[in-house]
Amino acid sequence: MTAEEVARAAGFLARLSFDTLADFADEDAMDLDDVYPCGRDREGAQALRDVYADLQAFYAAAAAAGQAVLRELS
Repeated sequence: MTAEEVARAAGFLARLSFDTLADFADEDAMDLDDVYPCGRDREGAQALRDVYADLQAFYAAAAAAGQAVLRELS
């Protein structure tokens, strides 16, 4: 991502709270599809909240420094 794209992503993530994002989750469907990563489940929501906060902080710091970000898609 270019520095400009990082700044846009950081702004978007800053405005999108974890609770708002979680409202879009269909937990029953996710259970059926075994979506939760690394064995996490609904009780692990706080861990996911923490990971999301780290993601927000990472993009905010990169944007503040005018840095680009490499993404790996597998």
